[in-house]
Amino acid sequence: MSAAASSIATAPVAIPDHVSPERVVDFDYVNDPMFSTDPQAAYLRFRDGPDLIYTLRNGGHWIATRRELMVEIFQNSEVFSTFPYVIPSSVSSATPQPFTEINAPDNLKYRRLLSPMMAPKAVTSFETYGREIMRELIDEVLPRGECEFSSDVAQKLPIFIIMRWLDLPFEDRFMLMNNVDKVLSDPDPEQRRLAREFTVNYIDSTVAARREKPGDDLISYLVNSEVDGRRVTQMEGVSMARNLIHGGLDTVRNMMSHIALFLANNAPHRQQLVDDPALIPAAIEELFRWYALPNMPRCVLNDIEFHGVAMKKGEQILMPLMLAGHDERYYEAPDTVDFKRRDMRHITFGNGAHVCPGQHLARIELKIFLEEWLSRIPHFKIKPGTTPVTAGGIILAVRSLSLEWTAP
Repeated sequence: MSAAASSIATAPVAIPDHVSPERVVDFDYVNDPMFSTDPQAAYLRFRDGPDLIYTLRNGGHWIATRRELMVEIFQNSEVFSTFPYVIPSSVSSATPQPFTEINAPDNLKYRRLLSPMMAPKAVTSFETYGREIMRELIDEVLPRGECEFSSDVAQKLPIFIIMRWLDLPFEDRFMLMNNVDKVLSDPDPEQRRLAREFTVNYIDSTVAARREKPGDDLISYLVNSEVDGRRVTQMEGVSMARNLIHGGLDTVRNMMSHIALFLANNAPHRQQLVDDPALIPAAIEELFRWYALPNMPRCVLNDIEFHGVAMKKGEQILMPLMLAGHDERYYEAPDTVDFKRRDMRHITFGNGAHVCPGQHLARIELKIFLEEWLSRIPHFKIKPGTTPVTAGGIILAVRSLSLEWTAP
């Protein structure tokens, strides 16, 4: 799509009568220019304003800027619905689908299917396989003294794991990953909608085949399970598989790149982990707070007054978890990274009934990455003459990250 067409698709709407002008900001959570250089600053500039602000972009929607409000929204499914799940609503599914789009408590019957497979003890089975992959990736790049981290490393470790777990063809991984990038951050909402449909069409025949002839993979398990005393339908199976593909191909790889970017720019923090690898689990939690990448949407079910602000039925609200992680009302010195912080509780995986079920696998993957990488490439930096490229969207992404070190 041309730049002109994209601009039309995300053009601002008129200010609704019930929205106070002082709450209005000109902000596009996908296309704001600041995302390409400093995603944190793109959001943190709103901390000095109202707790609830309103943007006229992407059809017009609210933005919560405080952790307290986000937790309340997450936990109040009777007022704030998970459907439509995407902003603007035109990008979302036509009807609520599991896992993410069905409101609590009805979502629990689907979550119960996934919970045993995503429990901490269950996902530790991937640690040995993950370490083998990570060591092979380091073997490839170490002698070169440099790499394009986002494509050479971050795009491979979590993707190899999820493709194996879902038993999808490895040769499809880059096609799927590029399509997921469109779902999360294409400048045009219509292209994001078409990308979601692409994943549905891609996985439909696979789900049908595994309903007929199950394997040992996660998709086979889910699509042959029961909810409400009946077998999961084809549509439910497709939706659950789509959720796993989208979730497995984006968040961890972008978190890996953000962590590598931080450590490349902050030698003292990197040296802390080199000197004391036992700090790595705590460091991961602190960096989850620091780089809270997801931007979570909700929809107002009925006209309400929320923290003194009138909201109308059908209006959408965005929760940038980056702002929750940097809320000075909750965290002491939130703009400082402290691997020994006393209170590392964060809501980067969400909160309440829809908390991310993949969080335990994400922690294992990041632990493997840091332990293996820092043991063999303890000193690295941004390659001179290059600039990291980042992007906005549903997940704050790293598109390019060139690293350099002294080759052995």
